[in-house]
Amino acid sequence: MTPPAALRRLLAGNRRYLSGRTEADRGVDQARRAAPSQAPYALVITCVDSRLPVETIFDQGFGDVCVLRTAGHVLDTSVTGSVDLSVAVLGVSLVLVLGHERCGAVGYAMEHAGSASGDLGYLVDQIAPAIEEVDREGADGPVRHGLGADRYDRIMCRHVTRTVSQLAAVPSVRDGLADGSVGLLGARYDLTRAQVRLIG
Repeated sequence: MTPPAALRRLLAGNRRYLSGRTEADRGVDQARRAAPSQAPYALVITCVDSRLPVETIFDQGFGDVCVLRTAGHVLDTSVTGSVDLSVAVLGVSLVLVLGHERCGAVGYAMEHAGSASGDLGYLVDQIAPAIEEVDREGADGPVRHGLGADRYDRIMCRHVTRTVSQLAAVPSVRDGLADGSVGLLGARYDLTRAQVRLIG
């Protein structure tokens, strides 16, 4: 599947979910049929937030998508290694970084930048550059496609775009971007509307 086709398939699933006309079969019989092998077409990297059930909001079934979750979709070597595996071994053609409004990890980083320690400190440190960039731009900084109208949301959207940039250095992603076999994008999930919109 080409990256544009993979993106269309994901976004079409979100539209079905919004309309209440879902198609994915997530029953136990389908789980058993999918058990022997998998051929996922997309990888979604998102937050641990419990209000963000990826397969549900994109109306996907067993074996359709890989999902990686960390607080605030923060990266470390286990995550980038999993991305590399998903692209190089499992053959996904789309990597989507999905942030969301009112992200708790982003909010925590905004409140505790410079003061958090330990593993929480690592999370804060990974989000802090997005905070610094947005604050340097001030109230007149760029807002992409109408997203990120307030500081909190702008920081979340900026963190998504920074994560996308970091993932472009993962070897299999880098090679796939070069030859057109892999797409890499960022998006925002609106918790209230249950809608996914691309960023950038």
